[in-house]
Amino acid sequence: MIRPRREIFLPRCPGPRWLSGSRIRTVMATLLFLGLMVPGTGRSQSPKAGQDPILAPIRKAYAETRFADAEALLKAAIHDAEATGPPDPRLHELLSLLANVEGHLSHAEEALEAAKRMLAVDDEAFPAGTRTAVVVMDLGTVAAYYEMTGDDEAAGKAYERSLDMAREAHGNPAVDSLLPLCLVRLAHFYNEKHRTADAKELLVEAVGICGGPDRPRDPSCSEAHAELAEIYHQEGNFRVAEETASGGGTLTLDANVDWSARVESLDTLARQYQEEDAYDLAEETYRQAIAVIEKTPGVEDKSSATAIQMLRMGQLFEKEGRVDEAGEMYEKSLSAAESSVTAEHPNRALSLPVYLDPLVALYRRENRLSELETILRQALALEERSFGPDSANLGGTIGNLAMVCRDEGKYQDAIQFFQRDLRIGEKIYGPESQMELGLLPLYADLLQKANQPEEAEAVTKRATALREKLQRKKSATPDQTSKN
Repeated sequence: MIRPRREIFLPRCPGPRWLSGSRIRTVMATLLFLGLMVPGTGRSQSPKAGQDPILAPIRKAYAETRFADAEALLKAAIHDAEATGPPDPRLHELLSLLANVEGHLSHAEEALEAAKRMLAVDDEAFPAGTRTAVVVMDLGTVAAYYEMTGDDEAAGKAYERSLDMAREAHGNPAVDSLLPLCLVRLAHFYNEKHRTADAKELLVEAVGICGGPDRPRDPSCSEAHAELAEIYHQEGNFRVAEETASGGGTLTLDANVDWSARVESLDTLARQYQEEDAYDLAEETYRQAIAVIEKTPGVEDKSSATAIQMLRMGQLFEKEGRVDEAGEMYEKSLSAAESSVTAEHPNRALSLPVYLDPLVALYRRENRLSELETILRQALALEERSFGPDSANLGGTIGNLAMVCRDEGKYQDAIQFFQRDLRIGEKIYGPESQMELGLLPLYADLLQKANQPEEAEAVTKRATALREKLQRKKSATPDQTSKN
């Protein structure tokens, strides 16, 4: 399915390869995609985080991806906030952040519990005029965390309740502005569960609302057009699919973002052409998107926007079997993404793994390991400057370097990268995490290859002890899913 914004425009969660399941990774991406995981938006009535003695260290730990530290700080702050009366105005935001952190730590049940507690305090945390809008959003957040735990039935009910509340509050401007989002996120859920007819009905409604003469333009409108176009495309109704996708380009907030909507529409069309094996049309459409970016004045970060379309073309070339051209285009897209990272915008480096992953896969298949090592070291240096040497955001690149150096026979370099990966993981996620368990067998295998059998045996014993400890811990934890 074609979901350009979900797949490309949003940076991945820090250290995604350390998370323990594809469902968790998918739901964390969905939370971002649907606008549900937005730490620090200040929806609660709490003091400004930068000035608040409780929130400031929590936000600092989160920003540095020290999730284990953030979790401990949050639990202590929530305990204190719940012990006070009247209710601490920070409580809603603290619970929202805790759910977010638990999600990053792959603690699905704990994330859901925090989100449900967040929803429960809405009546006390918000005045009547804004309460319904907050509950509508928080229901969506709870629904996404139900998905993370595997309880799709409860997730669907929460998404549906959120939409019902938005419809019931028609006439409330704050809630009306959320209606397209409610329709899109429930449609997205239905689509994921293969309820295509139900999803289509909701998306048609959303597109109709977005096209109304008195409707303020909403970012969700472009998503509605793109997802509805996908459904028409699956049905074989290509002409209507193209018209629907193109229609999303006119639904923008103001003239300053028209270029973005036009590029997104072209991107959607190009991917439809690609699925139809109309490769020449797809390539030309991607080039049109690049031209729109380059010729539009006032685009703040043309390099990042262009990099996305170059990445798409690289994927197209690879599908066509044009391997050399694919590698060249992947390198151009990565170079463009790297050039957008500046001292003023270090967080743009979060997107680098998106551009590195296909390049790593291609060059490993082509045995171009020396070139790949150089590219990865350059990316790592940029990530280190942006986030510091111990950030979880470096995990993917360090892991790739460890494996490339191993395959090149540079065992000592590979060992150093594995050790660094383990140190970072221990700092971020704690000394006994699922991430560490995943890395230790690979590290032991590397030590065997490096002719260090005693060290390899010690690491294997460490992995075995940790596995047993985690299994005992899991067995001792009551199954919360059935209770929810």
